[in-house]
Amino acid sequence: MERSSDRLEESVKNYRSFGKIVTDDYASNIDAITIAEVSSAIASIIATNPTFVAQGSGANNIESYDAIRNMLAWEKYFRKLLYL
Repeated sequence: MERSSDRLEESVKNYRSFGKIVTDDYASNIDAITIAEVSSAIASIIATNPTFVAQGSGANNIESYDAIRNMLAWEKYFRKLLYL
């Protein structure tokens, strides 16, 4: 069960961000997303190189940036998936 303090915090965040409480609109906002909007968002993301961060004792032992970028194969994979 959701706590009252959690609901209040969510309401305050909504009001700060949107000027109104929109928690009831989440489902309808998600349902309104189109395939074209998702495809456009993904195309924007894959148009740039990925960013990654390594932390901890093994951070000095990771692959090079180019090797990691090639392993991810961002553009090639998503363009094939989305027929872009």
